[in-house]
Amino acid sequence: MKIVDRILLVFWNVCLLLLILAFAVLPIARSERYYVSQFAKNNTTEKTGFTEEELQKIARHIIDYLYGAKDDFPYHLERTGEDVFSEQAVLHMQDVKVLFTVGRIGSLVVLVIFLALTGYFVYRRQYAYLPVFKMSLWTICGVVVAIVGIVIWILVYYLKEGYLSFFEAGFIVFHKIIFPDQSKFEMAVTFAPDDNLILILEEKFFASIASVIAVRFVIALTAILAILYWLQGFLKRLPLKQRTIKNADNFA
Repeated sequence: MKIVDRILLVFWNVCLLLLILAFAVLPIARSERYYVSQFAKNNTTEKTGFTEEELQKIARHIIDYLYGAKDDFPYHLERTGEDVFSEQAVLHMQDVKVLFTVGRIGSLVVLVIFLALTGYFVYRRQYAYLPVFKMSLWTICGVVVAIVGIVIWILVYYLKEGYLSFFEAGFIVFHKIIFPDQSKFEMAVTFAPDDNLILILEEKFFASIASVIAVRFVIALTAILAILYWLQGFLKRLPLKQRTIKNADNFA
């Protein structure tokens, strides 16, 4: 059981990290106010020719589509009598919606697994010391190694392909990861510069949202690690129950 418990603790920590990530991503991706504030900051009205009110309605349309409130992405603007989004944008957003749907459903599945494992560890704690904080640090170290690997990959891409910015290279690598299908990847990164989807959700928009997500993730992770550190010390002071056939496992 000792090895099994350690493996399950790793899974528990992975679930915890995924839930923190979902907490950092999903709320801001659904915030119409954030979209509007970024439009004002990036002068999107001047770049697209749409009014502030029209951009707000377009933002609401994008959010509703990604979160399942609307089935179709095409958006017709009455004032101009034209469709806002190109065919390429519509097809690309269909792929993005699939990712969002998988992410939201996956978050619920991860939450159920996390709660089930938490219940199991609450029970196991009666018989064994569980090094939750230590295993959390090891899991985070593994994630950090993976992130460093991705950063090196982005750096190589940046230096080799001559992108204008490190973020642009990272944006390309990110799409390679989430769209392993080459046709979907090419569709995502070959938009014309004057495509309305690119003008509305431009690089500055994604750079800003990425920084907010990173800050939220780090703050939440730091707070949870502090709680786990305190919890580890508290649990070590509690007595263990004795099994009827063996002494309790020392899981420290």
